[in-house]
Amino acid sequence: SVESLQNRLERARKVERELITQLVTERTWERQIANIEDRQYMALTAWANAMRQFGKGTGRYAQRHLAAANRAMVEAVGAVPVWIMPLFRVVQSFEAKPGAFDVIIVDEASQCDLRALPVLYRGKKVLIVGDPEQISPGKVGIEKEKIYELNRQFLTSIPYPERFDIDHSLYEITGTIPEIDRILLTEHFRCVPPIIEFNNHLSPSYGGRLEPLRRPSPQEILDPPIQAVYVE
Repeated sequence: SVESLQNRLERARKVERELITQLVTERTWERQIANIEDRQYMALTAWANAMRQFGKGTGRYAQRHLAAANRAMVEAVGAVPVWIMPLFRVVQSFEAKPGAFDVIIVDEASQCDLRALPVLYRGKKVLIVGDPEQISPGKVGIEKEKIYELNRQFLTSIPYPERFDIDHSLYEITGTIPEIDRILLTEHFRCVPPIIEFNNHLSPSYGGRLEPLRRPSPQEILDPPIQAVYVE
């Protein structure tokens, strides 16, 4: 039947997509391994071993292993085209050299505070990704007076140094810099339209400009999508 043939065709297309993805992955790693020089390979494995021994950083010789990892990373950094790691690991792993990377991408920058700034120093270009309507950085237990004192000691020579305190996210800090390109991503894939439309018109940053692209399956349809319940 036509329906049976259509189902077989869809299954074949799915298998084809999976095979193409696997092929691209294998060929990419093959090319990457072929391009790694012996000195980079040794440095990369030395770094991996040192970081494994470093663990959570609580052992007796943790700092010794971290120092060994830093020495190896000077040579290993060029062996891998893309490094993905939390901010603290970047500071631990890579020397503070300007322009060490072509591009630094900081995701969820609205949840990062000014301690992310040293990471940006290592990039020729920087891409900051964030959402001002999401949660702000966690600063519980941090004494503001210490931040203010550091501000007075080191930042008096720059305009409006109060921008650089623990209350402002990296997203907000970079928003104060003039002459940078800003792009609002309007295509929304996560929520079904009735759900995201609630935020779309409520949040000033969106201003109704989000375009919900996800279409719910029959099992996902909620009617009504949001119910207001009064609680005494």
